Amino acid sequence: EQLREADDTTYKLFFSFLPRSIARQMNQTADSSTISELSQQVPDCTVLFGELLGLPTGESNASCQEMVAAMTNVFDSFDSQCEKYGVEKIKNTGSAYLCVC
Repeated sequence: EQLREADDTTYKLFFSFLPRSIARQMNQTADSSTISELSQQVPDCTVLFGELLGLPTGESNASCQEMVAAMTNVFDSFDSQCEKYGVEKIKNTGSAYLCVC
């Protein structure tokens, strides 16, 4: 239920600042190159889609708790910068972070 509500909120945020056709496409993809191409169609909008790459795999010595803690630290830093500069955080899912201004 909470996941569906979060998706609904994201969908509404996209439609609040993007043309409908672009918002619809962005809401349906998690592919960074597609989001980049779509965001270039809206000159008055900047979209940041950040994805943490190179996370340790099951072969590493890092525990799941350590990986989650590291990701939380990075995303908390993004959140504070968004707040500081008036950037709207849309969502973070897994190892990806999406914000706009």
